[in-house]
Amino acid sequence: MNFDFICVDYQFDFVNKAGKNFNKGKSIDFIENVLFPYLKSNGIKVSEIISDYRLPRGKSRNESCVPGTAGFNSCLPEDLRKGKQWIKCMHNPLWIRDNIGIANSNLGKEYQNPQLFNSWITENISNQNVVLFGETADCCLLQVASEFYFRGFDVYYIYEATDPMNERLDIKDQILSNSSISIYAKVLKFDEFRKLNGGN
Repeated sequence: MNFDFICVDYQFDFVNKAGKNFNKGKSIDFIENVLFPYLKSNGIKVSEIISDYRLPRGKSRNESCVPGTAGFNSCLPEDLRKGKQWIKCMHNPLWIRDNIGIANSNLGKEYQNPQLFNSWITENISNQNVVLFGETADCCLLQVASEFYFRGFDVYYIYEATDPMNERLDIKDQILSNSSISIYAKVLKFDEFRKLNGGN
């Protein structure tokens, strides 16, 4: 099987201990020490979806990943990145705004642009099978998974490469297997994925 990889919200504010919304799961260590070396050794490049969560932003009061600050910076290694980043302003990737991702800019009103997201998919995704990793399993990954599912893709999570929101590790298995995630994505342990990917 052939796969495309998409890294979601792997930004300083979410994955660095000094980040504003650091998610204290185990997935970050796995991504850094196992997944990234695996992708590099197999010559696999990764598409990326990140967030610009400046306010105002709907009903949210939590401002993070602000362009021009460390919190916005992607932690995906440059030598793994493929294509142009998609920048969203809500959990769902369809939501964008004028001047998104541009520091010290006048932000436009949030709006959905499925046509532009479709164009990004066409430019970056060439396989039927899409693997998502990053933060968090039941929030932004779930929203991305649903959009790819609705577009006819087969979506996968790597179990070790994401965690639930708010560090609910005690119920991670339940969240991944007995929630709406199971509608949109199949969760694979890393060894299971490697077998599907030819055993590499």
